[in-house]
Amino acid sequence: MGEKGFNPMKLGESLKNILTKKGEFGLERKYFKSSTINPKNKDLKFRISNYYCGSSVADIVGCNLRCVFCCAKDETIRQPKKVGDFYSPLSVALNLLANAKFGKSTQSFRRSKTR
Repeated sequence: MGEKGFNPMKLGESLKNILTKKGEFGLERKYFKSSTINPKNKDLKFRISNYYCGSSVADIVGCNLRCVFCCAKDETIRQPKKVGDFYSPLSVALNLLANAKFGKSTQSFRRSKTR
């Protein structure tokens, strides 16, 4: 039946040391690259969404909630030590911007092809 009663604040505190660390450019956070069937994601650190006009997505590891209908992969929630890599905020921002530009260019290519 799942977990019976838990304190999300305590769970969040216990996850903080697993999901964050001090890095050269500030506090780094753990992210993972969600699997996707989209071939344009192959060499990217983060992924381009198959929805929302090719928006760029950075999937985080860990959560202090246990939502019944959560769409996150189970290992990212239940086993955060085993998945993901640490990235600085600057690295995340630069990768997301690059992905968004790439995603937008592939979206406009698809649109122009269908006209």
